[in-house]
Amino acid sequence: MEAQKSKQFEFGAGAQLTDYLALDVVTFYKDMYNMEGITFIPAVPNTYSMITEAEYGNVKGIEFTLTKRMSNYFAAKASYTLSVAKGTATSIRTNYELVTNGPPDPYSPTGREPRVYPQADYYLDFDRRHNASLIFDVAVPNDAGLQVYGIQPFENISLNLTTVYYTGRPYTREDYYGNQVGEYNGARHPWFTQTDLRLSKGFKLGALGSGFKDVELALFLDVTNLFNRTAATSVYARTGVADYDGTSVRPGDYSGPPWKEGDPPNSDGEIMYNDQSKWADFNKDGQIDADERYQAAVWRDIDSYRRRTNYQRPREVWAGIRITF
Repeated sequence: MEAQKSKQFEFGAGAQLTDYLALDVVTFYKDMYNMEGITFIPAVPNTYSMITEAEYGNVKGIEFTLTKRMSNYFAAKASYTLSVAKGTATSIRTNYELVTNGPPDPYSPTGREPRVYPQADYYLDFDRRHNASLIFDVAVPNDAGLQVYGIQPFENISLNLTTVYYTGRPYTREDYYGNQVGEYNGARHPWFTQTDLRLSKGFKLGALGSGFKDVELALFLDVTNLFNRTAATSVYARTGVADYDGTSVRPGDYSGPPWKEGDPPNSDGEIMYNDQSKWADFNKDGQIDADERYQAAVWRDIDSYRRRTNYQRPREVWAGIRITF
């Protein structure tokens, strides 16, 4: 096998705007050749797979960074990156999975023929067009800050606010039957933004004796998702929404004789709760009939959506004590 090859270019320029403010601009471009991929060979009488070096990737973009170094107790840094990542495969198994397990090729004559390996590049799974961050720091050293009646209440205080923003990753839309709709990776998951906070207050313990002269106790508070934003972070391919995957169960999907404890698990049971479960015996009659299997499947879907795995986690607050010596 040939070695992977890459061509990479990067150009950067920086300017000091003031004594405390600087601007940096970096552009980058990278071609990647001979990337590994698994190719499915539909041979007769036996199919097989082989590792090839046929995949290609390209990443390019530009990054702006504005930095304000610490002065007057605060510092800040703002950055923005515009980038594009395209190629023929996101990972070594991407095209293998598409050809063997993926939906039919929507652009084939019938729209139902097996997919072929890509002849052109597309947006890779990790492509994010826009990425921005803003970091704000406040730090008041010992014996500094506002003085009130001989006390400096803000000394040894540090505050950090970090805000991130980025656009969603690409995904492929599907219809109800799992067939591709539109271009591969032609749709986007929702954009994301979040602000986190960290506040710390330090106390020198030297007044307790010479043995504590280098000891500092700090109280800190960490807040994740400060503004409690709980928007969708990803969506289902069939619906384009975060709380419904486009499928539903019907009473007719569950039939057959009732299941009793000790009977072997069947496909309905596996769909329901891994195996048949006593928790699906809603009327407590010692058996699970078709209607109970259906109701269990409905509750399974409801519970899945209630977990809100496609949404941001709500605000979390952590408090603690740190001792340094």
